Amino acid sequence: MDDYETMRVDVVDKKKVYKNIFRDHGHELSIKESYDLVLKNNKGESTKYIYETADLFLKTKDALETQKEIIIKPFEESPLF
Repeated sequence: MDDYETMRVDVVDKKKVYKNIFRDHGHELSIKESYDLVLKNNKGESTKYIYETADLFLKTKDALETQKEIIIKPFEESPLF
């Protein structure tokens, strides 16, 4: 992914490029969806859900940048907690 505008996907010998007309960081949609979620679920999400969602995002980013397989462990196995 390049600056939230262009994304290239390489699958073996095939390359596909996706390009947005605008650089969409998704901030507006994220803020609106966060607000809607709070209205529906006053408790918020569990620490486990938040941790695993963030970890999945960051590890996926690392895997794409390094082009290596990664292992994602569940929240309970994390050495941080």
